Order: sequence, then C-alpha cells, then structure tokens
Amino acid sequence: MLLGLLLALPGRGQTLYQLVEGSEWIPPGDAPTLPLRGSFRLVPLSGPLDWEVFAVERVRLETRPEGGEPQVWRGSGRYQRGGRGPFFGEQMWLELDNGSSRLRFDSGLQPVRSESDLDLVLQAGGADGPAVHLVAVPELSRWTYRTVADTRFLNACAVCNQRVIPVPLHGGFELVHSGGNPLFERYHVFNLRLTDGAEPPGVEITGEGTVEIGGEVAVQQRWNLTLRVGLAGEGRTVRLVNTDPVLSRLWPMVSVELEEQGGNEFSRFYLSLRAAPFRELWFTTLNGMTPGAGPRPMNRLTGADLLSDTGRVVVRGSDLLRGAGLPTDLNVDGFDVMPGGAGAVAFTVDRAAVSERLGPVSEGDLLTSDGRVLRRNAELLAKLGFMPPPPDLGLDAVFQHASGEIWFSVRGAAFSETLGRMIGPGDLLSNAGRVVRSHAELLARFVPEDPERDYGLDAFFVWPSGEIWFSVEEGFQDGVVGHVMDGDLLSDQGYVVARNLDLVQPFQPLEDLANFGLDGLWVVSDAVEALGPPKLNPPGRTPAGLELTWQGWGRVFQVESTRRLDDPVTPLSPILPAGNWTVPGEPAAAPSGFYRLRTW
Repeated sequence: MLLGLLLALPGRGQTLYQLVEGSEWIPPGDAPTLPLRGSFRLVPLSGPLDWEVFAVERVRLETRPEGGEPQVWRGSGRYQRGGRGPFFGEQMWLELDNGSSRLRFDSGLQPVRSESDLDLVLQAGGADGPAVHLVAVPELSRWTYRTVADTRFLNACAVCNQRVIPVPLHGGFELVHSGGNPLFERYHVFNLRLTDGAEPPGVEITGEGTVEIGGEVAVQQRWNLTLRVGLAGEGRTVRLVNTDPVLSRLWPMVSVELEEQGGNEFSRFYLSLRAAPFRELWFTTLNGMTPGAGPRPMNRLTGADLLSDTGRVVVRGSDLLRGAGLPTDLNVDGFDVMPGGAGAVAFTVDRAAVSERLGPVSEGDLLTSDGRVLRRNAELLAKLGFMPPPPDLGLDAVFQHASGEIWFSVRGAAFSETLGRMIGPGDLLSNAGRVVRSHAELLARFVPEDPERDYGLDAFFVWPSGEIWFSVEEGFQDGVVGHVMDGDLLSDQGYVVARNLDLVQPFQPLEDLANFGLDGLWVVSDAVEALGPPKLNPPGRTPAGLELTWQGWGRVFQVESTRRLDDPVTPLSPILPAGNWTVPGEPAAAPSGFYRLRTW
C-alpha cells in the first residue's frame, strides 16, 4: 500500500458521525441483538431544492458477539432528508460488505426524529433479513479528559449501620461536541473508564452518555450516563444523572455529583466526577528521583528532566542544557514549549552559570534548548519600572502567549515606581509592564493560615478560559483543602488539581519523600487552540525506519496512523516537542499505512 498523508485529503464539508448507545445489529428470527459500534461520514451532494442529499462514505460498523470474534462491515451509501408541506422525512441506504457477503440495507422514507442526530432502522433482504439500528451523533470536535483530585465513588447502604468510605478513582473519557441550539450545547461522553488503580481493579466503571451545557437564565449542566459498575468482578449496569445543575467550575472543567437512578436501600451508587481536558501534564521537580518503574538499570531522574504524568521522560534535562552550552549539573526551573515545530524549549536555570555558546547567564535569563537567549532578565523587567539600575530578580515560572507576550514570576522582591507597588515572588507578571494576577488574587479562593504571606509562584499554566493552574514556592495550611505542599498543583478557582505524589506516582520513585516539588508546568490539552495546521514533508529513509518530518507553528505533535481510511486513526508516536519522528521498522520503500500529524 502506498504511503498516504491524511492531512492533505480535502474535507469537502464532510461531517463525521459516531454510533452511540442504542445502535444494534438485529439478526433475523429470535436471535439476540448485538451492540453495534462504528462511524461514517456524510458528504453533501447537489439535490432538489427541498431535499438535502449526502453521500455516505467510509462506513465501518462493528459487532462484538459474546465470546466471539468482532465482525466488521464496510461500505457506502446515500442519505437524504427534506420534503414539502407538513411532511419532513429522511431515508438512508447502505451497501455493506463483511468480506464474505454483501448486503443492501434500506430504511425507507421515515419522519425525521432529530435535526442533527440520526436514528434509523435499515432492513436488508426484506422482513427475513438482518437489520441495523443506527443511532449516531455528529462529531464536531473531540476532547480527551482525565480525572483530577477528588474523583470518588460511593456504594451507599441506607439501612446499614456502618461508615461508608468513598473510593478514589482515576481515569478519563472523551467528550464529543455534537451540536446545540440557542440555549444548550450538546455533548456525548465516549470511552469513559474509571478505576481504583488496583490490579485487577476492585472498582471499574465504564460506559457513555450525554451532557448538555447552557440555560436561559443561568448556565447549567445536565448529565445522563449509562455505566457498567464492576465491583471485584461483579456489578450492574446503571443510569447516573447529576443531582445539582449548577456549574461549580469554569467550563470546560468538570465537577459534577452523579447519583444512580433506581438501586435499592442496600446499594445505591454515587459518583463525584472531577475532570479536566488534558492529555498529559509535563513538569519538572525540585528534587530528583530514582524510578522504580521501567527498564533496569534505572537511570536517576534529575530536577532538569521534563517529565510527563503518564510516566515517561519527555526531554532529558541534559539535552536541554547541552543545547544551550550549559553544565549538565544545573536544574531546569521554569520552562515553556516554543511554537514553530522545531522542538525548542524555553527554560530557566536554578543558578547563574557560564555557557560555552552564550557566555555568562543568570538565573533570571530565559534561554532556549537550541542555544539562544530568548530574553535577558532586564528585558523582561524593563517595562515594570524599577529604579535603575534594574535589579536581577531571577526567573521562576514562564509562559509565552502566541502573541509573543511573556508571563512570568520572579524569585526576588522590589518596588516598581511605574506601578507604585512592591513586586513579590508570588505575583504573576507580564513583560508588557503589568501585574497579570497578584499573589493575593491567585489565592483569593483559598483560606491560607497567613493571608498576608507571599508563598511564591513556582509554576503555572494559563487556560483559554482565564483559569490558572499553579504551584507555590512554600506550602501552607488551608482552611478548606487542608495542607498544601509546594509540589501540589492548584487552581486559582480554589481547588487542588493534583497532589504531588499523584503526579510522580507513575514513576514509582524509590525515595521515601512526601513531596518532590513542582518547578515547571506545561499542559497538553485539546482545549487549547492550535496555532495552525502542520505540513508533513515527504518521508525519508533511515536505517532505523521511515523518517517523518514536518513544519508548522504548533508547539507539540503526535504521529497517528491507520491501515485503512475507513478504520479509526490511532496514536503511533508519543506526544513530542519535536519536528521529526521515525516509524520503527517501517522502510521508506514500502510503507504500509496512512499517517496523520496531530498538533497542539
């Protein structure tokens, strides 16, 4: 098969539809129905003025018989909707092939049930043939969500005289935007899976459902999930809905209380779901660690290594430092991934040093892994109006916007004559000469034991909604969330995103520490709009395999692949702050699939 670059395929206004719960394969006779999953695309065609006509392309329907092999049907067809007068109808026909037989399914003309969703029964071969019930929603966008702190499951017994302890859960789901109306936006939850982290799981929750966000007066949320709750190998399928419609976190952050509909006085399920739209959290720590997971001999991780909370090393700190000509015994403090697709990382170091390429650098300079000084400390502070000579206040955390504006925090304190106030290490500053958020504003929704104290700002990430995730230099006791350590990840909305040991847990550090610190932070999220589409270059041949290179204004990238255009596209590479990746063992002379580049 020839190499294909999916990125170059024209969209032609096509809309991807995903099958949801309720889709079934209906065998003839009394045989039980089978759940049906899959997808197809609707491509607009020209038609009569009172009808919308679409080609149905890349149809892939899959059944999974109990204990049997999955059966996949592929094909294409036609769909139309419209009519005159009071009648508004729709019809779909499909030609499907499973490799051994070919069938034509037709719904006949039926009244339209929904303006955007599809709900049709298609029959093959008359009343004696099989049928398919297609319930599908359009996929306008898809975001990956992962749970954050305080996601918990409760199996309550109303008549039992015993204490019920909530079980912490970890996992995630995918949220697909499927449309909306002037009042509500509609979403579908796919591939939800939450577990207690044990092997095998003591609690495992899987399923899907719907979400609506909106309202006429106040913004509300409506959750309706159908979940399979497994408890130590046993369980039941239940429906959970939210008990409180109020949004308690800035959308798209999720915080919802779900309660089982039905159940009994001996067992009723409750789920506190806390989640955010991110794929990975990248961070640096103050203290290094020796991972207990992974291949041996174990390489000790240092405070310069860029780590992912999925348990992998994103970039070795020694590579960052060597790129800037610096000694490799330094720690990387704050960092940011640069746009441009070249894999450059902007970073600060924990102390002054001499670079072979750049000469003397201070802990307040912003450097890059490709050997540049992005900003000297004096440049970052210039518009904040400090009395000359300008002080070197150090540089702790950093975030560069697409506009080029740089937000940062410093390690020292000084008086700004321009702003008429003290600048402290807990303030979030801009090189445009303003205080973005004061330390008091960042902690406004917390209740620290000493509200006048400056606890510092060690790392931060800015969401498009304006919400800021951050860590502090110095821990404190809080009146709401309890003890906060300097390695915990917080939100300026007043909640704990992740405890430090949860961030490093995938590495299973051998050191017996309660906190490894959190010096730098970057979030890979579908909620952050990409700076522009990347461009895949023609592949190259290397002894290691097929080398893919690209250009673009993205910050991080991931290579995805599929063997067939009507099959799902799956990740092939890790998420990379780089401009190239080699497909292992794939010779350039005979590539065997299609490749697509995802960017954030």
